[in-house]
Amino acid sequence: MKIWKLLIVFACCAGLTQAVWGQDRAAGGTLAHQRARLLQAAPESQTAEADELAPAAAPLTGTLKFVFTITVKSTNLGSDQIACTADASVSDGTFPAGNVFDETAAVAATRNGSTATCTVQIPYSWPLTTPTTDMVSLDVSVSAPSVFTINSALPIRSHTRTLNSIKVPLNGATTTTNVAITI
Repeated sequence: MKIWKLLIVFACCAGLTQAVWGQDRAAGGTLAHQRARLLQAAPESQTAEADELAPAAAPLTGTLKFVFTITVKSTNLGSDQIACTADASVSDGTFPAGNVFDETAAVAATRNGSTATCTVQIPYSWPLTTPTTDMVSLDVSVSAPSVFTINSALPIRSHTRTLNSIKVPLNGATTTTNVAITI
C-alpha cells in the first residue's frame, strides 16, 4: 500500500511539472525568457541590467600642480639630470567597491648650482560618484639620475614623500602644492 501511495504522489508531481512547463512554452518560451521579460518590464532601479547601463557621473576635471624647489647637497651627483614625479590617487566611494583613479606625471628639473626647480602638472578627469567625501592622496619623488635601473652607474639619489591628503578640488580648479626637498 505504501508503494502505491508513493507512485500516486510521484505521478501527481510529474503531471504538475508538465502543466507548468506547458504554460511556460504557451506563454512564449523558457523560464529564462520569462525572467528576462519580467526584468525588462520592471522599473530600471530594480534591475541589475539597469544599474550596469546607468549613466556615469559627469567627470570632475581640473589640474593638480606641484611646484618643486630642490636643494642639492649630494656632492657626488655631478651634472646628473634630476627628475620630479608627482602622483595623485583617489578612491571613489567605499574601497574596494569603488573605482580607484591613479595619476602620475614626471618632468626634468632645471638645475642652477645647488638648487633645482620643476613644475609637474597632472590634468585629471574623474567620474566620481561621491566627490564631497572622497580624498585625494598625494605623493612626490625626486631622483638623480632621472632614469636609473638596477644596472645604472652609481651614485643614485632619490627622495620620496607622502603629502597630506586633500579634499577633491572643485570642478575646473587648478590646485597648487609647493614641495621643498633636499637631496
